[in-house]
Amino acid sequence: IALNLGARYGIPTVAMRYSITQGPRQSFTNPYSGALRIFVQRVLHGRQPMVYEDGQQLRDFVTVWDVARANLLAIDDPRTDYTALNVGGGRAITVLDYAQVVSRALGRPVTPELPGRFRVGDTRHINSDISVLTQLGWRPEHSLEEAAAAYAEWAQAQPGFGDYTDSGLKTMTDQGVVREAH
Repeated sequence: IALNLGARYGIPTVAMRYSITQGPRQSFTNPYSGALRIFVQRVLHGRQPMVYEDGQQLRDFVTVWDVARANLLAIDDPRTDYTALNVGGGRAITVLDYAQVVSRALGRPVTPELPGRFRVGDTRHINSDISVLTQLGWRPEHSLEEAAAAYAEWAQAQPGFGDYTDSGLKTMTDQGVVREAH
C-alpha cells in the first residue's frame, strides 16, 4: 500500500523487509524474541540452548548493523525509490548451526537440547533474496558471532538480566503457541 501511494503521489517510498535481525537491545524478557535471546540466556546461565523442531530449519539471520546500513542506503539512494528491499544475511543456516555460532561467540561449548516442541506458525525455512540490495552495492559486513557477543554484553549490563526461557516457554505453551510434536 505504501509503495502504491508513494508512486501515486510522487512521494519516494521504499518497503524494507527484514529477515531475522540479531544484535544488542533485543528484549531478553519477551518470550517471542527468538533464538538469540534463548541461546544467550541459557548458555550464560549454565544451560544448553533449546531448539524447536529438529534444528534443521533454515534461518537467514542478519545483524542489526547491516540492517541499519541497508536503511541508510534506502534513504540516500534514489535508485531504491518505489521498491521493496529484502534485508538478510546473504545465507541461511540451520538453527543447530546458529547455536554453535552463539557457542563460539560466548566461548562456551554447547550441545543443544531438542525437546520435541514446535512453535505454531513458524516457517520451516527462511532465506531472503538480497540481490536487489547487492546490485546497489550493499552486502552484509558483520558476522553473527559479533551480534551474539554484542547481545550478550548488552544483556548482562541490563538490570534484571536473567534466564527467562522457562517462563517464556510456559507463556507460549499456555497460549498454544508452543506445542509438543507427535
